[in-house]
Amino acid sequence: MDIERILKATCDAHSLVAVQPQGEYWATTTENKVKLWCVDGGSCVLLRGHKGRILCVAFSPMGEMVCSGAADSTLRLWHTDGGECIATLSGHAGRVQCAAFDARGMNICSGSSDGSLRIWRTMDGRCSCVLKVVPEDSEASLTACAFRPAFPGATGAIACGASDGSLWVVPTSASQDPSQAPEPVELKGHLK
Repeated sequence: MDIERILKATCDAHSLVAVQPQGEYWATTTENKVKLWCVDGGSCVLLRGHKGRILCVAFSPMGEMVCSGAADSTLRLWHTDGGECIATLSGHAGRVQCAAFDARGMNICSGSSDGSLRIWRTMDGRCSCVLKVVPEDSEASLTACAFRPAFPGATGAIACGASDGSLWVVPTSASQDPSQAPEPVELKGHLK
């Protein structure tokens, strides 16, 4: 395998990397900033605004947005074309440790050190649902999340990984009316 290109990037030991699905942009993180790299020209746009270390970064499926979550308890949505901040999403009581777009790019789920899962609408940045996934008696935090789209024979769901090794599956029907949603299902067997 040959190396296609080397981009010199200043990164710290906790740097994250995400690749836009179309392959035009890469995102790296340094402390409280995201660097959005244009793969073809090697140019970089610095995305600033977080007040704490960035803990997660993800591109939308169509590649027009990048989302960053940080220790300042917020997420930020950015345009990949130019790096403008579209919205700051506030509401978590702890560090935002994971974020993922749904398959159509219409929603973002985020998990926090407070044990909650939030679903945000990308069109206006509003939180449409808050679910306490990790039980109150646990000190675990959500560290990973991913959407599973609905398809014939299966409902949509969000899988959430927690710092205690548990995996929680939350039906996306919970986002329509959390009071009517079944309890999240814990899958056991992961090691700490």
